[in-house]
Amino acid sequence: MSATSFDDVIMEFESVGGDAGSADVRPKKRAKLVGSDHANEREAHERSVSSVVLGIASPVFKAMLSAGMEESRSRRIKVSRDIGTARQFDDFYSCLLPATAWTVSIHQENVDGILAFSDYYQVIPLKLECDRALRDFLPSVERLVQAHKYGLSDQYKRC
Repeated sequence: MSATSFDDVIMEFESVGGDAGSADVRPKKRAKLVGSDHANEREAHERSVSSVVLGIASPVFKAMLSAGMEESRSRRIKVSRDIGTARQFDDFYSCLLPATAWTVSIHQENVDGILAFSDYYQVIPLKLECDRALRDFLPSVERLVQAHKYGLSDQYKRC
């Protein structure tokens, strides 16, 4: 994979309204990510992100952006509302950026979104960090269901 196969890409977030909730982190070479927020009115949100960062972090993004798939041709990746919101993607993406990843704290307010994105896009080291963070939270039925959904066996046993 060459760096030229990862020029600008758009991540699109289909929204049903509300705040886009993004930190404006825009590297020189970027991809745009498209996804969804839940709220009252429908509107699309876009994120300009580094396709190189996405491709290095995730085998799913790498395949999407280099294997002659539609995303590779259109330079747009649509993110389903089922995966997460634009705000949750911002949290996930900040964990991937070399300049900011070490400063990101996974906590109760962001773990669910980061876990969902890291599982879907197969960013295994980040998923394991979410699993470790979940150990600090009280067990609950919701956490049990989440552990089952994402294959977190230790968390499942704990809940």
